[in-house]
Amino acid sequence: MVSLAIVGHLCLDYIVFKGRRNLQIGGPPFYCGITSREFGLKTYLITKFGPDFPYLNLLKDFKLSYYAKAKDLTTKFIHKIKGDRRTSQLLCRCEDIKEEQIEEFSFDSLLIDPVAQEVNPRIVKKGREKVGLMAMDPQGFLRRFSHNGYVYLGSLNTYLLNYIDIIKMDEEELNFIGSLKALANKVPTLLVTFGRRGILFINRRRGYKIPVPKVKVNHPTGAGDITISSLVANFLKGEDPLYSACLSVACASLSMEREIKFKIPPLEKVKEVAEVLLQK
Repeated sequence: MVSLAIVGHLCLDYIVFKGRRNLQIGGPPFYCGITSREFGLKTYLITKFGPDFPYLNLLKDFKLSYYAKAKDLTTKFIHKIKGDRRTSQLLCRCEDIKEEQIEEFSFDSLLIDPVAQEVNPRIVKKGREKVGLMAMDPQGFLRRFSHNGYVYLGSLNTYLLNYIDIIKMDEEELNFIGSLKALANKVPTLLVTFGRRGILFINRRRGYKIPVPKVKVNHPTGAGDITISSLVANFLKGEDPLYSACLSVACASLSMEREIKFKIPPLEKVKEVAEVLLQK
């Protein structure tokens, strides 16, 4: 079985959406992990969370293996979501992920997806030595935090891109990383999200525009993580690159209709929507 390790903090997220405030599990390892499992990959979480983390049974239910020992409290955010806009505030940050953690498991591929500068760049280099495919969502490398924890973006150490095969970012993050042309010369596969305006997918310098399906947005969190992890999963399964991108867009879009315990939509429905996107 093909395997994927996901590196980043598990979180506790306060979500403010449509006038309600709810506490729920968060962080890329969870959303990427359940996506990877659903697509049939053996999945490992290389993460950190504290003794206040209340979702161990949920990780067990999804059969997610993890290495996460930490004494610090779990990373916590407040995310205020309105349409395509999100305001995020960091309330608490767990300790950094350690280099030796990636030695705990054997895996074929690695997805680096930090949220709050918790992944040392040396982990990227060390991970590259272990795997055949390396992917990144750079959000946690770009994020900076004001004195009261509000998130804003800064620059990326672009030498990290030399180790990466697949990268996913949104439009705002792209502005802090560089031009599309420069990125395409460094990274073989790019996926850039533009909210409701769709997706730009570039594979080996050839670009495609993919529309976003119209869905009723009930639970928007995790869509970005589901996008990158489903793309990686289908690359690893040997799917055509453009079809893999369509699957990732379909999976992420449909997930926004669904509650956390049923976040990943049935794969038959994902494939049905992806086939439609592929023809557009």
